[in-house]
Amino acid sequence: LRGFALLLCALQVSFGQIVAKKFVFPGDSEGWTIEGCPLCTKANANAGLEIGDEYGGSEAFYFRAPSSGLGGLQAAYGGGLSVDLIHSGISGSSSYIAAPDVILSSDQFNVSIGIDGVIFADGEKASFAHASLLESAGWTVLGPAGTFSATTCSSVCGDAAVGGGQQEACQPMTGVLMASVLSSLSTILVRGGYATGRETSVLRKLVLTEPDAPQMPSMEPYHRE
Repeated sequence: LRGFALLLCALQVSFGQIVAKKFVFPGDSEGWTIEGCPLCTKANANAGLEIGDEYGGSEAFYFRAPSSGLGGLQAAYGGGLSVDLIHSGISGSSSYIAAPDVILSSDQFNVSIGIDGVIFADGEKASFAHASLLESAGWTVLGPAGTFSATTCSSVCGDAAVGGGQQEACQPMTGVLMASVLSSLSTILVRGGYATGRETSVLRKLVLTEPDAPQMPSMEPYHRE
């Protein structure tokens, strides 16, 4: 709690000096890796990074951003995250794999948070892939840093929370947690695999945008109604 209180204090100072801006991560293959698909191929294509799954895997795979440049993005809290992604390979909603579309992970706070239904919803690709960087937008705690599945925190952590091994990862979703993760990002994962069977995805751009007006994160747990 002391760490979060210090972060809140720092945010109060920095929010008074913010001008709206964007943090852009172009889809250049340098530094980017593939998460969740050992047999997938990676290449530059169409001004972006292409991942191809020619073997028809049954698990979701991700574009994993390099850690350089990810730290200190707490100013984006309350802003937005948008993804420019081209995908081919889904033949119908029956082949769709349920998993988070975007995952933010912090080694410092030992937690991963994710959101689904941003790029694809019920097997249909969204025309504009955008998510608010607010706890009320649908972000959930997935588990400890390095958790990249759709499993919820309660099932990932289980008895570990009671035993004291994973308290950070098992805390409820709050604005302070969201801002903390943004301040100490170790990686961002953007989903490239959405269905069983062969797929190809091209990530053209990933953008985090600051809000027009500063927003203070809340310490109150957010619960979906």
